[in-house]
Amino acid sequence: MTSPEYKFGEWYDISSAPKDGRKVDLLYPYPRGRTVDCYWAQNDLADLKFGWIWRTPIWKDGQLLPEGQWNVNCYGGDPTHWMPAPALPPPPSSSSTTETLKRE
Repeated sequence: MTSPEYKFGEWYDISSAPKDGRKVDLLYPYPRGRTVDCYWAQNDLADLKFGWIWRTPIWKDGQLLPEGQWNVNCYGGDPTHWMPAPALPPPPSSSSTTETLKRE
C-alpha cells in the first residue's frame, strides 16, 4: 500500500520512489515515456543485481502463467519520476454478475 502522502495521478521525483517491491509507474526520458507496473529489484535475477524492472505476461496453452514466470524487462537508462500505481477495482459482486448475465 502506498504511503498517504503519495497520490495516484501525481508525479514525484525518482529519489523518493519506494524500493520495497511495490509496483509503481515510472517516467523515463524521451522516447520511452511512461512504463507501468515497475518495481525495484535487488538480487532478483542473476544478470541484474538491482534496478527498475517490470514483467510482461506469458500465456501457455491458453492459460496465463503465474507472474513469477512472466518475462522480465528493464531499460538501460534511469527514470526521472514515479507515480503510485492505481488501486485495483473491487471484484464484481455475485448479484451484479448474475444481472449482467441475465441482460445478455
